[in-house]
Amino acid sequence: NTPFEAIRNSKKPVVSAVNGICQGGGLIIAMLSDVAVASRNATFRAPELLRGAPDPWIAARLAEYVGLGKAKYLLFTGAVLDAHQATALGLVGTVVP
Repeated sequence: NTPFEAIRNSKKPVVSAVNGICQGGGLIIAMLSDVAVASRNATFRAPELLRGAPDPWIAARLAEYVGLGKAKYLLFTGAVLDAHQATALGLVGTVVP
């Protein structure tokens, strides 16, 4: 049982707060949370392919959230998103100071 499965199967609401770098597993946790809030300082990235270690879990989930075209762009380029861009894509609910 992974932490991701525990969050996904939680009977209680899961709230995540992102204040800094949110990559890989942190990005998955933010996506699986019922509510995700990001600070202005937060950045988001899916860097696995840049390191040569593809993560099928994040690829499958990211496409559900942002659509296939944007997911491919984020996965293949490893582009860094700021908190406002992540909110626009639906990765987090809102940005706070």
